[in-house]
Amino acid sequence: MRALESRYSMLSSRRSPDGREAWLNFALRLRRSARNAPTYVGTLQATVLLDQVAYIAYAMFVPFQRQGYAMEGCVRLIEHLIGDYRARVVVAEMDTRNVASIALAEALGFERVGTTIGADHHFKCSVSDEHRYELSVRE
Repeated sequence: MRALESRYSMLSSRRSPDGREAWLNFALRLRRSARNAPTYVGTLQATVLLDQVAYIAYAMFVPFQRQGYAMEGCVRLIEHLIGDYRARVVVAEMDTRNVASIALAEALGFERVGTTIGADHHFKCSVSDEHRYELSVRE
């Protein structure tokens, strides 16, 4: 029980154990869902480094994909990272086969800056390549 309490305490601090990174995790829910029984549509995550580079990740649950929830959530997350964490670059990395994530990143204004071949050897039991997209924040 203490180990679980310790883990949740660390996670709720929103900081890495060494305090050098901000770890942000959000659950997305429908506005119109009841507060006592919310309908969750996905998750957002961000890691903000000391050099003000922020990495984002998102996952939408299958019944809620391709409905604009990822776009709305990412726009708000990016605004939060810029406004509250002074992020100067926001990074999104994704499998080269993930057409929906590529389209989302490009619609958000990210630019593809590179591709890593063989980035993940455990994705769906096959080797995957990964695109790196960056959004540079203008002053």
